[in-house]
Amino acid sequence: MTLAMNFLETIQQLKGNLQPHYEITDLGKLHWLLSIEVRCDRAAHTISLSQKAYIDSILKKFNLEDAVPLSVPAEPGAVLGKHQSPKMTQEFKDMENVPYAQGVGKIMYYYMATGPQIGFIVQILAQFMANPG
Repeated sequence: MTLAMNFLETIQQLKGNLQPHYEITDLGKLHWLLSIEVRCDRAAHTISLSQKAYIDSILKKFNLEDAVPLSVPAEPGAVLGKHQSPKMTQEFKDMENVPYAQGVGKIMYYYMATGPQIGFIVQILAQFMANPG
């Protein structure tokens, strides 16, 4: 459980009320939550969320550490369609060991947590889960 409130006294009071019923461990200031880095700047009144480490782990898992970053999630004007999906037995066999669904699932988590800007391309990629090419 993560507690966030305006006043430290309120957090301490809530923890005091919960302790008789639950085992509580206070890990201090929040830095990470569900693969999301959390940065709080009280002076600027901001909270920043980052999934850079998660994205780096995805790149490593799929051997894409040397990939060149783009400012847009897909090539402008690119047309993705069924015409690119496997049709022949050998094409299906070539795609057997490609973890396409796993990759789409991983970027979908990023999209849902902190990356709404990639929503359109995630929706396009998800259309090809049954027959990626």
